[in-house]
Amino acid sequence: MINNILVTGSRGQLGSDLVVALQRRYGTTHVMESGRSPRSQESKLFPYKVLDVTDSRRLEKIIKRHQIEALLHE
Repeated sequence: MINNILVTGSRGQLGSDLVVALQRRYGTTHVMESGRSPRSQESKLFPYKVLDVTDSRRLEKIIKRHQIEALLHE
């Protein structure tokens, strides 16, 4: 079983639907969302990182710090 999943581009149509499905299957604490801008106040209950996937150093840092085992780019 995968412990921690990072979904990039999670604010789009596919990404947001994928996050919901993954959270149902693996739990909300095991699915981290990311996007290029901060999210709204009402969605701060779930793990989220501001991330531009072209910033490889920040991406690598997030993967290591949060022990990400699966990365889904939407």
